Amino acid sequence: MGNAAAAQSARASSSHSGDYLSLLMFGSITAIDDHSSNTGIILVRNDTDGNGGIGLAVGYDWARKGLPIRSELEYQFRFRADYDLRIVNQAGYANDLETHGLFSNAYYDFAISNRWSAYVGGGIGIAWNNSDVERAELDGEAKTTRSDSTVGFAWNLAVGAWLIPLTQARLYAVTAVE
Repeated sequence: MGNAAAAQSARASSSHSGDYLSLLMFGSITAIDDHSSNTGIILVRNDTDGNGGIGLAVGYDWARKGLPIRSELEYQFRFRADYDLRIVNQAGYANDLETHGLFSNAYYDFAISNRWSAYVGGGIGIAWNNSDVERAELDGEAKTTRSDSTVGFAWNLAVGAWLIPLTQARLYAVTAVE
């Protein structure tokens, strides 16, 4: 599974330290690849879906110590992504996937002016993916459901800008599921 996302956040920081708290809201496109079946031919109905999420980051801005870097821990919850397919002449599957992610991030800041800053960075972490699948036989038999959870390595790359002290916009890519 791969994601491309755009995030908007609001940052609050203490005027006496480099500590900050960032609230995140983001939209993303989730793309699922590597479709396979042992029982028939797959007809993919939806493997790319727009979705969104929220998050929270707690960090430290090292600029107060003379370094143009920030480090943070970030939690994010990505709302449901839909993934639907059919096995020709057998069954249809509707999968709703949600993801919880925990990242350790680092950013390098470029001061543009005393109100604007640009940055690049990234992070590594872990993602918990919850999948709820509904299987419907094409001959009309009863539907069955199944829930699964997986844990995987996650990473992100970020490029962004922020208006000091409140808002930030960034683009980043995350991959999470193996």
